[in-house]
This record gives sequence, C-alpha cells and structure tokens, in this order.
Amino acid sequence: IKSEPKLPIAATGKPKVSLEFEALPLPDDLNSIIPLDEKWAEVIMTGESPPDKVYGSRSELVFAATLWMLGKGMDPGHVLSIITDPEIGISAHIRDNPNPMKYGRRQIERAHALLEMKQSGWPVTDDEGKPVPRIPENIRYALSLLGVDAQRNLFTQTNEVTGFKLDERDLNEVIDILSSTFSRELKFSASPEFIKRELVTLAHENTYHPVVDYLDALEWDGVPRIDQWLATYTSAANTELIREFGSKFLVAAVRRIKQPGVKFDTMLVLEGSQGAGKSRLAATLAVRDEWFCGSLDLKSDDKAKAELLSRAWIVECQELDGLNKTTSQNLKKFLSTAIDLFRPAYGRTVLSYKRHCVILGTTNEGTYLRDLTGNRRIWPVEVGEIDLKSLAADVDQIWAEAVVREQEGGSIVLSKHLWDEASRVQGCRMVEDDFAEVLNDHFADRTGKVSMDSIKRLLNLDASRMSPSNARRIKAAMDDLGWEYGTHRLHDLVGTQQRPRKGFARGIDTERRAEIFAVRKHGDTVILITKITPPDTPF
Repeated sequence: IKSEPKLPIAATGKPKVSLEFEALPLPDDLNSIIPLDEKWAEVIMTGESPPDKVYGSRSELVFAATLWMLGKGMDPGHVLSIITDPEIGISAHIRDNPNPMKYGRRQIERAHALLEMKQSGWPVTDDEGKPVPRIPENIRYALSLLGVDAQRNLFTQTNEVTGFKLDERDLNEVIDILSSTFSRELKFSASPEFIKRELVTLAHENTYHPVVDYLDALEWDGVPRIDQWLATYTSAANTELIREFGSKFLVAAVRRIKQPGVKFDTMLVLEGSQGAGKSRLAATLAVRDEWFCGSLDLKSDDKAKAELLSRAWIVECQELDGLNKTTSQNLKKFLSTAIDLFRPAYGRTVLSYKRHCVILGTTNEGTYLRDLTGNRRIWPVEVGEIDLKSLAADVDQIWAEAVVREQEGGSIVLSKHLWDEASRVQGCRMVEDDFAEVLNDHFADRTGKVSMDSIKRLLNLDASRMSPSNARRIKAAMDDLGWEYGTHRLHDLVGTQQRPRKGFARGIDTERRAEIFAVRKHGDTVILITKITPPDTPF
C-alpha cells in the first residue's frame, strides 16, 4: 500500500499518456523502449512477481507493471502491444480475457487515471489538508491508490471487484476490508455504505460482457465450417436437414447472447452411445467452463432452472431418456419461455432475466419423444465418433463464422421446405406405447364420450385400481387423439346407472350424446358398442 503510490512519474511531472491511442508495432530490441530497470524488465518478460514483492493475483501484477511503464513515460501504444503480445510473459493474464485488446486498454486507462490523481492528491480536503469523508471523489481516489477496480459483468448480472487481493470475495467482505484499510493505511474515514455506493457506481460505469467480448474479438478466416460442423466433428449424416439443424443452432446461440430474449424455442438433441463424448462436445462449444451448464434437470422447479440458465450460454439437458407425458409438456413450455422470473438467493425482489442461452439435449436412446404436439421443438441428430480435438482447435473459427452469419441476418427458423422431413425424423423418435396403439385403433375416427372404466376394460386393466403411470399413459394417448378428459354424465359398465364420472369426450354437443361402452364377450374378448342418449337427457 505504501509503495504502490510512489511508482515513478515521467520527468515532466506528468505521465505521457493520452486516452486516444492504438497498439504500436514493437521494435526488435525492446530495450530501446523499456526503461533501464532490471527488476521490472524481468517482471515484464517473465510475468512473474519481483523478488522483493509478491502480488496477490496476476491482475495486480499486470496493473503494477502497466503503472511502472506509463510512469516512466512509455508510449501507451507500446504498453498496449507489450501487455497483449503472446511472446511476452506479462501478457498471459490479459490474453486469458475473452477480449484481450479491450481489457488491455482498460488497464492503461486505469493506470493513467491513477497517475493523474497522484499529481494533485486528495480531490477534496478540509482547511487542514485532510481528505473530507463521504465525498465520492475522495472514495474513488482511495480506491485508485489501492489499485481497486469494479466492473459490472453483464453476463452474470453481478458486480465484480478486482485488485488488492479482493478478487472473487463477497461484496460485503470487500467493503469491510476497504473501510478498515482506508482508515488504517490512508488515514481516511469512509463508511461501508458510501464505499458500497461508489463501488456500485464504478461498476456501472465500467461494464463488460465476457461472451459478447469474446465473439466480437474473433476474426473469421473465410473457411466455411458451420453448415457441416455436425458431419465434420460428430460423424452425423451430411444432409440438408442436418446442416440446417447445426448452423441455425450456432447462429441462434450468437443471436441470443447479443439479443437476450429473442425467440428460439428449439433444442438440438445429439443421440449417441454412452461415452461417445456428447457432453464434452457441449462443453467445448461453450469455450469456457463458466459459460457452460451441464446439470439442467427438467424435473427441478422453475426457479432452479431459471437460476442455472441465467449463468450459462450453452446448456446441456441430459434428462431426455426419462421423459414422460408430463415432463414432455413441461419441456414444451420450458423451451417456449423467453423471460424467466425468479428471486435470486438473498434477493429482496423478483427479477426478470431474458434468456441468453441455447439448450443442447443429449441422449443414449433412439426413441424418447412422447408428445406429438411438441416434436417440432426437437432437432434430433444421430452422432457417431466425435472428434473433440479437432472441434477444440476450430471452435474459435466456428463461432467467428456464426457471428458473421448472424450479422448478415441469418435465419434461426427451419426452412419451410424441410418441415415435412423434420416431422418424419422427429416421428421416428416417438416411444412406442401399446396403450396408444389400441386406443388409436378404436378412437381415432370416433366421436362421443366414454368412461375411464370402459377404457380400462378395453385395455384389460384392473377395474378397481390403476397405477398413476398407466393413468397418465391413457390420458396422453387420448389427448393426442383429441379426446378431452374430464367429468361427464356416464353409465357404469353394466349400463344401468348414469351419474358424473371421469372419462373422455370428443366432438360437438350432438355428437357427444353417443356413449361408447366396452363390453366383454366370450372370455377376454372386449368389443365397443355405442348407445345414443335421448336429447332431453342432461349430460
């Protein structure tokens, strides 16, 4: 703390820094631009802390080196080139950032501001020359003296404080540490409330989006990849339909991260054997671990799902093998949702989060769909051998091309001439259900009403009890055929007593006067007969 503010200023008394600068070419001999100082020259070339001081993080070391170079009067264009050059050790931390040039410029701007502040001292003082408490300018100056910076991460919607070994600490801890340090080391009093206010303001002024910054920094080499990426890296069939599935999924991922909430109610599903690498493929597409979520559970509550989605760009759903009718309907609703509402942990209010992610499903099965009405939202792709090494090598260029196509207005809706083919491949993924087959044979072309008891007799199910899963299967099959489940005036199996009973109905009022009965004939044989209810009988 005591040594950092004493970093040297240029001979003129003011750092030779202008905020208008661009990266300059570096000479072959760096000694011609780096001031003579073996200690700092070693720091710059190796990226390691000097022998006499160990910095708490790489970001603090980079900032200290940037301060030193600017304070010695180096041109900011040369400094920017040095801290982003992959051949120079000090650049490692900068290059780990999604957008190295933008992040490097930020370090130079911060260092420039601190050097200028040190010229004039505390912005607001009393008659005795002491800093006045509660003044935002003084708090900002104190933060700069400690090398503390704050940013707003637009991806995670969180404020991040860096420098002074505060990285990844809870904000309340940060404020307590700063309040104590201000008083003890800088002889400056500032309440936690005012420090927090200034940190939040500083973060508001300094926003960044790691995923968007990453995409914006990419330059496409002009080699086409995204139309055939599924065929190239997953051994999928190289058909027009598969090419559209793959390319539109990638373009949608770019559009959603840049325009959160944009409609994309579709899930690409990779089908392949266990251990093929489907999950690792999804993680590779996400580029960084912190941009990937591989733990989406469709059975979890809406709040849990929303919290996961708010923190990820590529989300893997591994629960497709166990879909039933209910979860299929939930999946349909889930994919159609563009804005999630939930109250964050320890939050006081319900917040709305526009979705900025895309969902990628994985399954080991060839049949997993149970709801005919929701199939259009599923883009199934059978994969074979997955080349993760090649995908990882090309992933930057894959996204670079997707960015270009998105900027050109590329559609993320399946082309109309492929709808029939998509419907066919989706239908092949339907789970066969013997209940559905029997009910389809008997009720697909009928109208009227029928009791649940007659349905159970037709299916040879125990009339006295039925498992919840079988009840769901019956309701799902009848629903797909257009039969409405509810309470209707229906007869018992004997056909003598009529009262409100659970059953199904289909058709207009006059058609629903026809009641269908399941009648057992000759042992286990069951046939359906129809009786017409008189017009004056309520039903």
